[in-house]
Amino acid sequence: MQDFDDIELIKRIKDGDTDAMDALIRRYMGAVRGMVRKSFLVGGEEEDLFQEGLIAIISAVKQYDESKKCSFSTYVNTCVRSRIIDAIRSATRQKHRALNDSLPLSDEMDSTRTYVDPVEIYIKRERVDAFYQNLEKMLSPLQNEILKLYFDGYSYSEIAGRMSLPIKKIDNSLNTIKNKIRKQREKFESVSRTV
Repeated sequence: MQDFDDIELIKRIKDGDTDAMDALIRRYMGAVRGMVRKSFLVGGEEEDLFQEGLIAIISAVKQYDESKKCSFSTYVNTCVRSRIIDAIRSATRQKHRALNDSLPLSDEMDSTRTYVDPVEIYIKRERVDAFYQNLEKMLSPLQNEILKLYFDGYSYSEIAGRMSLPIKKIDNSLNTIKNKIRKQREKFESVSRTV
């Protein structure tokens, strides 16, 4: 299957060939992982965004129209990038819920795991809520506002302009925020390992 080009794989997928879908997903998994690593989801896991990227690949296959004269590679990368950005923005808008309602998918697309413990999902959701409550208390009002604008998709210069601050102040503030988040997350992870 790896020898087929994207268009041939898409045709096979539309004919019901699940091996073709697996091959196409594997082909773009590295690109998804790369985009996820460049992204930043407060309190979320890379795996949450990775899932969103995999879903975007599947959606791209269903929606791709060869007659539009756009390569599938360009189309799928745009879809994945958009889905990851939307997931980050949505998680921020929903009082910082970090995509807890999604089911985990492994890198190998392991279909043997069909059951997800609802208690596990509930506990994870509670931990994320507690994480955000503590984080909000840790950040100054200025830092909270900068973080909100950052997740709304504003660039450093746009945030600086909106807040009448130098870009360097925005950069320093976001680095401080990220360090606080890292420390807070490590604290929560160590607590969850002992529970």
